[in-house]
Amino acid sequence: MLYQQPLYVSIRRPVRRVPRDSWAILAVVSLLGLAGQFTPWVTRRLPTVVAAGTATVLAIVNVSRSQAQAPLRECVARRYRECKRPAQVTMSSHGSRRGTIVQILLVASVLVAVGSVGYAIAAPEEGQSVTEFYLLTENESGDLVADNYPTEVQRGENRSLVVGIDNHEHERTTYTVVVELQRVASDASDTRIRDTRELHRFQTTLGHGESWRNQHTVTPRMTGERLRLHYRLYRGSTTPPLNRSAAYRELYLWLNVTEAR
Repeated sequence: MLYQQPLYVSIRRPVRRVPRDSWAILAVVSLLGLAGQFTPWVTRRLPTVVAAGTATVLAIVNVSRSQAQAPLRECVARRYRECKRPAQVTMSSHGSRRGTIVQILLVASVLVAVGSVGYAIAAPEEGQSVTEFYLLTENESGDLVADNYPTEVQRGENRSLVVGIDNHEHERTTYTVVVELQRVASDASDTRIRDTRELHRFQTTLGHGESWRNQHTVTPRMTGERLRLHYRLYRGSTTPPLNRSAAYRELYLWLNVTEAR
């Protein structure tokens, strides 16, 4: 009686799950996006969008390749070990190479993220460019305060005010200040200037971080209720006629000016 060895059939079907490399890709690109938040040559939205888009594309490509490389495997052999061992060696070798590449990318991304954070600490990002424009008065002790502004003034009466500028534009800037006393008519949708008198015009040039304060005297020459003492700040010089809509900053006080007794 002839002895026939049993026939073993090993069928391996593809596993429908996200490969571990895809999660590694997500981690790598996320760290790169975080590092991009601290770099001075991109905006804050750009690194987030690029990181999310890159992670999505790489994950899709990686899943597609994994599914394509795992077709229905059918192995027919006399002995099960003879079939299984070569497949295991091949898959282990392929997975090892891919895992090494992912690990290298992960380490590189961590180094980039740490370096970016260190750069942000050593050289902080410059703040927003801005110019501070303000009015001050002098109190009884001689200190300058943002309080006790004049509201009731007689015609021809002198009132002292201090106008100030702080330059935070990260560049040397020339400023012009124009002071006007205006009679205005207001309604629900608009404010119209009916009469105006220019009182002062100042000009100064400041470097980044420098400040300028100028004490001056306001002497009203028109009378009326709710006259507007208007301060306009321009970058650069101004020439007549004055373009009021081009002012860089504006301040104003409301004055009631009566006839002198």
